Amino acid sequence: MVWELRGGFARRSRFEIIAAILSLCSGGPTQKTHIMYRCNLSSEQLQKYLEYLTRMGFLEVVWEYDKQCYRATEAGREFVVGFHKLKGLIRPRE
Repeated sequence: MVWELRGGFARRSRFEIIAAILSLCSGGPTQKTHIMYRCNLSSEQLQKYLEYLTRMGFLEVVWEYDKQCYRATEAGREFVVGFHKLKGLIRPRE
């Protein structure tokens, strides 16, 4: 399983965090604070991920009601689909 227990908290991989951000932003323009709280990230962590995902072409910046928001691009949505397929392949069979 991808989750590791350390100090009583489950740690997420970078890919899991990226998939969570992109999934959230696939539903339409999403404000930074909403992403931060829903993905349980600090503002510093979030800023690094947003800069990286925007630079890689997985997110785009859009303005809605005079507020900066983020929306997943087609490449970002494809990443989410591929991530979930891969995650399904490595899940233990019951």
